[in-house]
Amino acid sequence: MFVRLGTFTVKPGELETLRATYNADCVPLVHRAPGNVDAFLLEPVAEGPVIACTMWRTEEDAVRYESSGDAQAVVARIKHHFAGPPKLDTYRVYR
Repeated sequence: MFVRLGTFTVKPGELETLRATYNADCVPLVHRAPGNVDAFLLEPVAEGPVIACTMWRTEEDAVRYESSGDAQAVVARIKHHFAGPPKLDTYRVYR
C-alpha cells in the first residue's frame, strides 16, 4: 500500500467549512480514482496542522491519480482555506 499525506495549516475559523467541503466534494472524487483505498482528514486534538490522507493499493495508482489532474482539482476546492502552502509527503506501507 502507498499513502500520501498533505499537511497544511487552516485559516482561523475555517476548519468546519474545510471539513464539510472535503468530505462532500473531495472524498468522492478521490474514491472514484482507480486503486484508491481511502481518503480522510486528520484533525489535531489541540493546535497544529490538518492532514489530508489518501491511501492507495500501489504507488502506480497514486502516481496515476496525481498525473490525472484530479489531485489538483481536489486541492483547488479547499486551498482557499489554507493559511500557507501545503506540504506533501509519501510513504510505502509495509506489514
